[in-house]
Amino acid sequence: MERNAIQQRSTADRLSLGIHDLIDESVEKYSQYVYDEDCYLVFWSRPALLDTVEAKLATQATNEFRKESNWPATSDAQNLLRPISYLRDRHLSFVSKITDDLSSPEFPSSRRSPMTCHPPSSAARSMCSTWMKPCAPCAAACIPT
Repeated sequence: MERNAIQQRSTADRLSLGIHDLIDESVEKYSQYVYDEDCYLVFWSRPALLDTVEAKLATQATNEFRKESNWPATSDAQNLLRPISYLRDRHLSFVSKITDDLSSPEFPSSRRSPMTCHPPSSAARSMCSTWMKPCAPCAAACIPT
């Protein structure tokens, strides 16, 4: 809390704001409740990211699989065919780029910790109709919705 308050005070000084008493009060009040903080970034990749050619190819592949395997339509059920390989590739590329950028020395951070990718929590999975297993390159779960 105090490390964060130091940054707040220096910003207030730079902007000539007389709010040190508010910053001190928030440190005093919240220090009895806040022990540790974590920040989580969630990256959701949706089929809208695909261009029209990729979307058509994915639809064709799904329809071919349905015909070959007698897979029923899933308009009112969980669609197990929904994960799209093109979308997964885009998602992996995006997650990799963000992870690299946030882990780079150019990104300002007072306390650097390595960026790690984790499968989605149960809350995130419950918001999504389909969930794929973690991807090999980054161990992050790709969640097309």
